[in-house]
Amino acid sequence: MTITESLKNVKKIIKKSMELSKCRKCECMKESLESIKNVLSNNKENNTLELLKEVEKSLDKLENTEYA
Repeated sequence: MTITESLKNVKKIIKKSMELSKCRKCECMKESLESIKNVLSNNKENNTLELLKEVEKSLDKLENTEYA
C-alpha cells in the first residue's frame, strides 16, 4: 500500500467515525484528531493536505465531551 492509499484510508476511517454520535462526544477522538493535526501541520508535503482538511473539519464537528 502506498502512502497516498494509506492517507486515503485514514481519511475514510475518520469520516466514518465522525458519523457516529458517540465518536463526536469522545475525548479519545478529540485527542487523536488533535495529535494528527499537530503532526500534519508540521508536514509541508502536498499529499497530507487533504487529510489535514478532513481532520480540521472533524474537529469542528465534535460535540461536548461525554466519554473519556
